[in-house]
Order: sequence, then C-alpha cells, then structure tokens
Amino acid sequence: MSSNEHEMEKQIEQIIAKYLPGLESDQVKRLLGGAEVGSEVKQCGSWETWLEQRGNFGTVMLDHTDYVTALTHSLRIAPNLAATDYGSSRQRDLGQLWTDVARGFLGEIGLARFIKERFGIELLLDYTLGPIENYLPSDIKGIRLETGEEVLPKIQVSFKTTKFNGIWLDIPGAQINRSDVFVLVKLGISRDHFIAFLKWISFIRDKLLPHAIEAGTIGEEEAKKLWASLPDFKKIPCYIAGFLDKEIIKAPPAPDFRPMHNRSGALKGYHMRKYVGWVKGGEPVTVPSNTKGQNWEFEAIGSFSKEDHFVATSGCLKYSKADWKAVLHEVIGV
Repeated sequence: MSSNEHEMEKQIEQIIAKYLPGLESDQVKRLLGGAEVGSEVKQCGSWETWLEQRGNFGTVMLDHTDYVTALTHSLRIAPNLAATDYGSSRQRDLGQLWTDVARGFLGEIGLARFIKERFGIELLLDYTLGPIENYLPSDIKGIRLETGEEVLPKIQVSFKTTKFNGIWLDIPGAQINRSDVFVLVKLGISRDHFIAFLKWISFIRDKLLPHAIEAGTIGEEEAKKLWASLPDFKKIPCYIAGFLDKEIIKAPPAPDFRPMHNRSGALKGYHMRKYVGWVKGGEPVTVPSNTKGQNWEFEAIGSFSKEDHFVATSGCLKYSKADWKAVLHEVIGV
C-alpha cells in the first residue's frame, strides 16, 4: 500500500469513527455493505452524506436492560407462535423462536429509542398477550409528548427488523393494508449474543458449570478455561434505515434490474437491484411484460418465498429528519 493510499484509508477510518462511534469493525463493514448494495449511499449522493444523515442520525445503542426486556416479553409470546414459521414448512424449536422474537422486540425498542433521542417523543409499546395477528404489525399503544401529555396514535405504524447488512423491507401478504407507515430497522446483533447474555447473568458460571463438574462432565480447570473463552456481552447497535409510506407506495421509483446470461449467452433470468412493489410467486409484479415468467433473483437475498410480499429496497425509503418530523406529526395528529 502506497503512502497516499495509507493516508486515504486513515482519513476514511477517522470519518467512520466520527459518525459511527461505538461500532466494531465487522459491524461497520456489514452496515456499510448494506448501505452500498441497498442504494442508500446513491440515494444520499455520497458516503460522507450517508454517514452524517443516515448512519449517524439513524443509529442508537441498546444495552443489557433492553435485552432483558426483549427476552422477557418474547418468552411470554413465543410459545403461542411455536407452530408457525411464516412462508416455510421449517419448524423452529422454542429456544430458537424465543431469541428470534426477542430480536423483533429489540428492533421495536431501538425504534422507540431513536424517536426519543432524536425528537423527544416517547413511544409507549404494547407487550400484552393476544392473538398472533396482533404481533405482525408493531403495537404502539400511545405516545408521550415532551410536555408529558399522552395521546393515542392517529395512524398505524409497523416495523420490520432485519440484519445489519439487510436491504429489503419485506411486508408479508395482507399486512400492507393493516398499517400506514412501515419502518425498516437493522439490528447489529452477533450470532453469539445469547451465549454472551447467559455469561453476563452468570447462568453458565453459577448454574451450568457447577452441575457439569458435579456430574463429572468437566473438570474445574477446564470449566475455568471454557468460561474465559466465552464472549462478553456488548451493546447492540440498531440502525433505523427509514420508512415506507402510502406516498411511496402510490408512486414508487422505477425498478432497477439487469438481465442474467449463462455461459453460452442465453438469457437465464433477471437480477433485481432496487424495487418497490409486489412480489407474487417469487416474481416482481411491476416490471415490463416481456420480463414476466422468467427466473428472478433479488439483490442480497436471492429469492422471496412464493407467498405474496410487498417489498421495498432500503435505498427507496424516506429517512431525513424532515421526513421523520412529518410522519410523527401524522402519528400524533398535529
């Protein structure tokens, strides 16, 4: 690497550290990768504009208290969902379902944290038990204003939680008609988050390992090494990518796709890079007629299930401070 390249890389690292403090390098890479592939950077015009107006503005940090809240409420709900795995015949065990539901709650908690920190408005979330359909859209039971006054939401807000490098806001079936605004939340959670949490609450050291030693499964020295090798719990970054509203749905941007060819040069299908609209039977609906009936692949995800989906690329969402102020006025009814 030349001295100029090294200096440029150093400057880039300083810019990232300025706008995304607290994030680890692998988290930054995944978040930036999703922003690039999802056309968010292109939508903003430049990397530094994205870092300032979206990366920094949209990122909040969740701590162990938020994780406890998410796990507790998801444990009350997960058993009611155990027989359901949307769009697939795959059955998840209750432990996996528990942590999957917890990730959704973390996204909701992150959205509430973002609204509170950026606009001084508190979303009062509804964790009460009820029918499964009640947990498809986000339940906001009220809003507490900066004055302390509590009001009911005037429009329905739903959210979708995805990974840090995710680019699709995916709204299954009839849910598109159940809400007015759909928020995409990207959660920077590691695959070892639950083990790290069990270490933080000392379940492994104080409960599991003593029983294992007593049973002769493991020795004391090996138990100490195992304990030391486990990851520590760290704060979880949560990036609010933006929201889809009726205005975008009624007048979506033009889809961005390209043909795919095999080695002989024959057409083998199309690759969708940016899209807002219905996907039915695995195919986008709002595309030229001569592309229909072909094989379709979608950027970063490959394919959607055969069930109906309404999807939007993250780079097509509204995200600015002015956009959020406008939608919050609608929610509050001011």
